[in-house]
Amino acid sequence: AAAIANSVLNNAKGKQQICVLMHDASGKSTTADALPAIIEGLQKQGFSFAPLTTEVTGFRHRVAN
Repeated sequence: AAAIANSVLNNAKGKQQICVLMHDASGKSTTADALPAIIEGLQKQGFSFAPLTTEVTGFRHRVAN
């Protein structure tokens, strides 16, 4: 969970907008465990949260493995 949170927070630095894809499959329990740290850390960086709708533009899926 800490590695996931650190990755998201480090990659968000210096950006105005981000979109974070997180899987919720049964084998991905650390994803849910990482959420509190991610939410708190992103809020400290000045981010706010909103749902993705069809009106949201600018995000394209890109694999970053």
